[in-house]
Amino acid sequence: MEITIIKLDDTTEDITVEFTTQYGTGRAFWNGTKKYKPEVNEKYKVEFDITDILVWGKEIKLSEINDFSIETNEEGICLTGRLERIDSDGIAELNFGESIIQVEIDGGKFPIGKFVEISTNELEVYEVSY
Repeated sequence: MEITIIKLDDTTEDITVEFTTQYGTGRAFWNGTKKYKPEVNEKYKVEFDITDILVWGKEIKLSEINDFSIETNEEGICLTGRLERIDSDGIAELNFGESIIQVEIDGGKFPIGKFVEISTNELEVYEVSY
């Protein structure tokens, strides 16, 4: 997914970036070192990662909207994508535009092929080259 960095905070060990995409605006931890940090107003191809285990009905639920979106709110990040599949061990694939995000889900009957909404504070972005 292509993002454009609009704000950067490197005052702590973890670099936090605010970014825009064609689906909205988000905030995430930049996965990398301070030797290499992103620049404001630059575009990057990234993958998203959510390391928390998401509990069905709490951090992940059926979405009321059937479109991809990302937004930052008081609680953190809200990301909407389509649940493509889930393995027996709870590892799921979430389609987010042209990207696939793997997440771990606990509990519930999962609506494969439907749009779901994820709420998290632990979104990370990794720059990729492809």
